[in-house]
Amino acid sequence: MGREVEVPILARTEETRRLIESGTVSADVVKGPSRGGALEEFTKMVRDLQIAQVQRDSGGQSRDQRPPFDQRCMWCDMVGHTRRDCVDFTEALRSNVVYLRNGRVHASETREVVEWNIGRGGMKWLMEEAAV
Repeated sequence: MGREVEVPILARTEETRRLIESGTVSADVVKGPSRGGALEEFTKMVRDLQIAQVQRDSGGQSRDQRPPFDQRCMWCDMVGHTRRDCVDFTEALRSNVVYLRNGRVHASETREVVEWNIGRGGMKWLMEEAAV
């Protein structure tokens, strides 16, 4: 049939079985200490299993390997600055097109909260569309 895997009682979960079947974790990591019963070996195997589970949950990338977060402006939807540093947003505040209340952007005409619209032109695009 297949290779029998000796799984410690604490590690006998459906998730562990799925990890072994998918190949994310080798059966050797999960099977437990050798017959010598060395505590150090068991501790290392548990640690390896935990690392494998964290890598699986994070898509295989550790925190240090993830690409850096790009700053994106909620107002103009441009990368490289935030709403606080956006010249267009400052101008919209100055000209009373929008105002801030409790940290949220509101349209001055309708007094409604302007949605983020990230990746689709930002709040600026929504306000321009509403004006047409």
